[in-house]
Amino acid sequence: MRRQADIVVFMEDLNLQPVAVRYAAALARRMRARLLFLLLIDPWGGDVDACGPAGESVRKFESQCRVMVAQEARRLVDEKVPMRVEVLLGDRRSEFLKYMAGAPAFHTAVWGGTERSLRHRSARGPQPWTACIARELSCPFVIPRQKNTRRTRGTPSG
Repeated sequence: MRRQADIVVFMEDLNLQPVAVRYAAALARRMRARLLFLLLIDPWGGDVDACGPAGESVRKFESQCRVMVAQEARRLVDEKVPMRVEVLLGDRRSEFLKYMAGAPAFHTAVWGGTERSLRHRSARGPQPWTACIARELSCPFVIPRQKNTRRTRGTPSG
């Protein structure tokens, strides 16, 4: 019996990029896969201003984030594509790798955050944390980008 494929869309803030969601949703439809939206938040790195790192306020914060991501994603994803949202608090790289190690294998990992976030340096070294995990994944890591289809005036068409 063949297992249903999973595609993970991960990001580090609530700025879920529509191009990434549409890419992942199209892939999920073609493969009859499930989508997992994984929000990685580092509360000790300044990501969380409203609550401390423990107690009921964290559970409430996670729940609010989960709802916001689900609403934004569902606005862009067909109802026929099954999806769920997880929120992980802690060092992004560690939390992501722990989640991937404990979860069934994913078909594809899609970056759903902003271009600016991709350039943030990791606390563990000179490279962004996304560059570090890309080398450690056993599935393809995709960074969808918006195509620039607008031609400038006077540019010869080829």
